[in-house]
Amino acid sequence: MSTKKNKSRDFVSVYEKIRGLLRDIFIYGCFNADDLSSRLNISTSKYNQDLRKIRDIVDSGCLECRRINNKDVNYFRINMFDASYNVLFDTYMAKSFTDSEVRLYLKLMQIFSGYPGYLSQNEVEEKLNPLENDSPESITVYRRLVELEKSGYLKKQKRKVNEYALSEDIFRQLNEDEFDQLIQAVDFLRNNLYPSVCGSFLHDTLKRYRQKRWGRDDDKVYFYFKHNHFAHVLDDEVLWNLLAAAYQKRDVAFSFQESQKDRSYKNVRPLAFFADEMYGRRYMLAGIEPQTSQTKVFRLDKIKNVKITKKSSGWDERRLDEQVSQQNKQSLTGGCDGFSRKPVKVGLQLHKSLVKRVCNEIGDLVINQQPLDEQKIRLELEVNDPVELKPWLRRYTSVIVIEENPEHSLREMMAAELEDWRNLYGIV
Repeated sequence: MSTKKNKSRDFVSVYEKIRGLLRDIFIYGCFNADDLSSRLNISTSKYNQDLRKIRDIVDSGCLECRRINNKDVNYFRINMFDASYNVLFDTYMAKSFTDSEVRLYLKLMQIFSGYPGYLSQNEVEEKLNPLENDSPESITVYRRLVELEKSGYLKKQKRKVNEYALSEDIFRQLNEDEFDQLIQAVDFLRNNLYPSVCGSFLHDTLKRYRQKRWGRDDDKVYFYFKHNHFAHVLDDEVLWNLLAAAYQKRDVAFSFQESQKDRSYKNVRPLAFFADEMYGRRYMLAGIEPQTSQTKVFRLDKIKNVKITKKSSGWDERRLDEQVSQQNKQSLTGGCDGFSRKPVKVGLQLHKSLVKRVCNEIGDLVINQQPLDEQKIRLELEVNDPVELKPWLRRYTSVIVIEENPEHSLREMMAAELEDWRNLYGIV
């Protein structure tokens, strides 16, 4: 985490305000202020303001600037192959808070740390008065007590009124070796379980606890991951809200980027989540039409401003479960454009030496194999949406032939994409 000191540090009230800028700087790192302002549809002054907020949080050694054609281009000097820490975790610390919120939190923890028993809200407010020049309102104290109790810092007992006390130290029973093993387990799981921001903050908290209890600050790195896509972190707040809605079986509303424009979606039911770890894409399968149980897949990095609604739209739960099951059977990543159309067949021609490898990767989609001659094999696939095969097919551009099919335009799309590459880079 950054140790940079800045008395004039700026914060943001909503993380979404800097999410798009962070993504473009991290993934591309080749755009100047004018380019990014145009891409994000913001003014140059807004771009400079948001960039300053990011620089206040991120370690100065990770976010750098270089001059290209007499213009400043900002880029992150980290990547998932040689960095052990994802600096994008730190960007969530840009969220704003007020002095009174911080002061009240510290005073409450001070009161409970110095008192061995339970305290009611009235008793807490009595102890707060000598400590605060401007005492907070009762409703504010109540909300903070509830937050601390839900977060596990306080425990509660119910008598005539709710009473609170400081929670026991659950790690006191662990010795130093056992605690080290716990940190290593969390270090591993935070890179494998989503949302990973939660695991990263827990890992940092455990390290601070070890330093305070045993006086040891060990920065040894135990795990590196080949496809630990750092940019996933930018979607963790969105994913957290969507997971909460899926667990509670409630609908959500959000905006979704489609062809450089945002489209609003309402009464959407999150159903399942899928990850393409090779290319770093994550998807959500969701119901979009309660009466027909029609579903659609959304890429998480294009979802913005998620709000969980108070009521559900009367979905057929059995039908939704069937949709998820069917989706998994005929999908490479779990993603497609919905069930408004039937699965289609895709024909591929390849050398027989590749058949075993291909079937290991997409075997569930293969419904037929047919030899064409002594060297070539034809595979027939059945998929919900041929478009989702594009990232996988890019690895085999020169060795797999896609057959023409009037039901889809996968062959034409891949050919057009290849022509774009030739125009950009020439023939290699």
